[in-house]
Amino acid sequence: MSKLMVKFKPLSGKATRKEGDIPSGVDLSHLKLGLGTLSNIAEAAGITPLAKTAEILKDIVEIIEKKGENTEAVKDFTQFASELHQSLKKVLSPEDGVQMSNDLHEKIEGFQQYLEDSQKTLKGLAHRSKFGALLHAERDEKVLAGFKERSNRFMNSLNNATITYESIKLATPTAPGVFTGRDELVTAGVDKLCQGDHAHLAIMGTGGMGKTSLALHIMEHAKVREKFQEHAYFVPCEMMPDAPSIIQGMLQSSQEPILLVLDNFETPWYSSTDQNAVQNLIEKICGQRRVSVIVTMRGAEGPGNIEWNKLGGQSGLPPLTLEAAREAFLSISKNANASEDLDALLKELDCMPLAVLLMAQLSKRLALDILIKNWKNNKTDMLRNGNQDSRLTNMNTSIDLSLKMLESHNAASMNILPLLAYLPNGMPLWSLNLSQIYQISNFYVQLLHDLPDSGVEAQDLLEGHTANIQTIFTRQIDIAPQEAHLKAIYCFAEFTKFYPQILVMLDKALSHNWDSGQQEHIKIRFKKVYIMRFRGFYREAISEILKIQTIHMQIVPNDQKVQIKTLANCHKELGEIHYLQDQHTQAIEKLTNAQTEFENIGDRLGAAQCLRDLGNIHRMQNEYPQAIEKLTNAQTEFEKIGHRLGAAQCLRSLGDIHRMQNEYPQAIEKLTNAQTEFEKIGGRLGAAQCIKSLGDIHRMQSEYPQAIEKLTNAQTEFEKIGERLGAAQCLQGLGDIHRMQNKYPQAIEKLTNAQTEFEKIGDKQGLHNVCGV
Repeated sequence: MSKLMVKFKPLSGKATRKEGDIPSGVDLSHLKLGLGTLSNIAEAAGITPLAKTAEILKDIVEIIEKKGENTEAVKDFTQFASELHQSLKKVLSPEDGVQMSNDLHEKIEGFQQYLEDSQKTLKGLAHRSKFGALLHAERDEKVLAGFKERSNRFMNSLNNATITYESIKLATPTAPGVFTGRDELVTAGVDKLCQGDHAHLAIMGTGGMGKTSLALHIMEHAKVREKFQEHAYFVPCEMMPDAPSIIQGMLQSSQEPILLVLDNFETPWYSSTDQNAVQNLIEKICGQRRVSVIVTMRGAEGPGNIEWNKLGGQSGLPPLTLEAAREAFLSISKNANASEDLDALLKELDCMPLAVLLMAQLSKRLALDILIKNWKNNKTDMLRNGNQDSRLTNMNTSIDLSLKMLESHNAASMNILPLLAYLPNGMPLWSLNLSQIYQISNFYVQLLHDLPDSGVEAQDLLEGHTANIQTIFTRQIDIAPQEAHLKAIYCFAEFTKFYPQILVMLDKALSHNWDSGQQEHIKIRFKKVYIMRFRGFYREAISEILKIQTIHMQIVPNDQKVQIKTLANCHKELGEIHYLQDQHTQAIEKLTNAQTEFENIGDRLGAAQCLRDLGNIHRMQNEYPQAIEKLTNAQTEFEKIGHRLGAAQCLRSLGDIHRMQNEYPQAIEKLTNAQTEFEKIGGRLGAAQCIKSLGDIHRMQSEYPQAIEKLTNAQTEFEKIGERLGAAQCLQGLGDIHRMQNKYPQAIEKLTNAQTEFEKIGDKQGLHNVCGV
């Protein structure tokens, strides 16, 4: 860096380097564009020091570009500036390794101030009449050397910053609803975790005993959630090769009590080429006072030299009691009744939880006597082939019978296969049974292709399969990815309730080079942006947009329309993120630009969507005439191009405008029509939003019974589709009704729950509204 400007010509001279030369392999125009984009996105994310830092660095690049003629010097600077740019980008890319914290915010702010001083110095040097000569001065050499040294220290501080992967939080499964006979173990685990500073729990045992289910129920217990708040992490070790680095990052990131649930820890423990490193990691984790650990693992002994509290006894998790197994079976199979034959089958299954669940699912379609006969025949075949009569044989019998029924590929077998959701974590050494994985993945490809037209029916059909779909497809992409797997993932991504699992699958899809190349990766990332925006992860969504723009700049497009459409979609997504954060000025700018870009390439749908969003911004700003004009025009455009969803959304917004102006008859008419349209096209989210608005109208008119009915129904529907914000808003509305009826205990309960939910999803407006009650 000290030689960077040594051979610059005086101000009156002309640089010999041609505009657009790329002496270092990095196009300066692309570097400036990247820094400008970074500045804009950082501003949108609310990280002002980073935005200013990128803008100042861009200005310095322009100084160098205009004054430099020495290609080696320009190469040196360009390479250095490019590295600095990549380090700054990591602040907006949590999965690349940097997590924003107060300490990091201060580091960026300090570096921004240093850059401002450097910028003034460089501008002063550039305007001296004997610029080139002066740069040979020892003092100026030190200035430039100091700039590089200070920048290097800043980059090192970023590279050593806390790492985190939001996917850990996003991928945490819910505890299974069917869970019997383990209450005492849950209580014991909760007590251990909550009594002292830290605890080390081991849930050991063979496959199919319900180790993961027990860990999840302990993790989700109210007392555990109260102690660890947002610092409880479920880490599926068999699916996350980066788990060690992720865990280390989480330990560095918080001074609060942390709970780590290390699920299927046998995968790194037994498959690692360096078990000592894994042992050192687990012992280091357990050596920290503020960190509690639950490890689930096959076998009888916990990992490392650690004093584990084993739940269920020294030999591992025991089978269920006969009573608990019977309760689990009957809670799944409503067709079966308690009987001696059922008890005999459960004893044959050794009351192993997974085997009980598998057979209970099968009994929904098969009479119990036929099921028992088939099971015994399968077991006889296994024993005839040399297997020992054991619990493992009983488990494999249940699995084999389930898979055989899959081979028929008929409607009946499809309906009895929610059982597949239990297979991956329960199947002994399932990751080695590649033929079974291939068989199951083919089934899911077909299942997702042939889903019912009704969104409600389709979601209900998939409900029990979600964990298995995630596990199977992520594994298949590692083993033998096919375009059919990606199409199946796209189908799965249509369901909002499954968004946590879908994000993990989309990340895995990005690890493969698909037939469409980088354009497919852009499509995948846009789906991630939509899901993250929907779930309120705005920084993560902005990070994905930044990556899309980076990829986009590296592609030589065959079709200019495709290039413009990608940029327009980036602007539209950024505009919607601004809108959701009440940053209306920035949202209008981005959406107006996107609308113009869509119109320039004849994309009527994209332009109509921008027009709808602009109308909604006016609605939120109480600018009703402008809102009505834009929403009506957007609705007309949606109807012309046959986009029923967009038209229904505009109709709902117009209904809300009437509601906000106390024009209740018109509001009820429009909202009811919109609800009907949403229901016809399977738009469950839109229908729930209409029901909520209708409930609010009843509430405003003091029609409390009708309001409670509507809001309760809307809350239920929001919860079914995984829309936490809508559910929280319904809770708030119900709390308001109880308050207005002087039912203060119920009001406090509802409003407190709403406040907790708003805090979890980071909705400032919701928090403000609740706190103002």
